[in-house]
Amino acid sequence: MTDINISLENQLAGMASDMQAEQLQLQLAVALMKSIQDQQEAQARALIEMIQQAPSPDPAIGRFVDASA
Repeated sequence: MTDINISLENQLAGMASDMQAEQLQLQLAVALMKSIQDQQEAQARALIEMIQQAPSPDPAIGRFVDASA
């Protein structure tokens, strides 16, 4: 009976260890995704700022179409 208890304890310890490893892997994946999301947000903000600072095109451009061309 003691062998069965030791075996069960070993299995439970192994399962707990596996669960901790999976939890750590999940935490790392979430941290990586957050980092990528932060980088993309910073790039998007920089792009928006660049677009807003770009000179406005001439308002006449695109208003008239040369149909004979």
